[in-house]
Amino acid sequence: MLAGAGSGKTRVITQKIVYMVENLSIPVNRILAITFTNKAAQEMKERVVEALHLDHQPQWITTFHSLSAKILRIEAENLGYSRDFVVYDEEDSKKLIKDVLKEMNLDSESYKPEKIRNVISQIKQNLDESVLDFYAFTMPHLPKIYENYN
Repeated sequence: MLAGAGSGKTRVITQKIVYMVENLSIPVNRILAITFTNKAAQEMKERVVEALHLDHQPQWITTFHSLSAKILRIEAENLGYSRDFVVYDEEDSKKLIKDVLKEMNLDSESYKPEKIRNVISQIKQNLDESVLDFYAFTMPHLPKIYENYN
């Protein structure tokens, strides 16, 4: 469902979930409702709990990001990763880069954390570490920064 702010999306989706549970006998844990914000997801959960008199919050009313993280945790071992991975936001990432630069005794003026974060993001989005070679001409320590960052 696409609609503008304040148009009643959460109410309509909540009513649809309640209808499916009460009238179609679909278990609430078999219904997936995805929204963009934590606030909307939490509000939807609270409304469903209240309407259906549940003693727990539905696990599949969530945000795109939370759902993606949940699926990755479920499938992590099949992808060769541990389930206890951490998702970093921009600020976490920049702080880690600053820590790596400090640890390597590199100047954050020559190696701007925002620029490095953008390069690392490019590498991870394109799954192409050859980007390092390109930027290493102007930032020779970048491959080691990337290694330490990971």
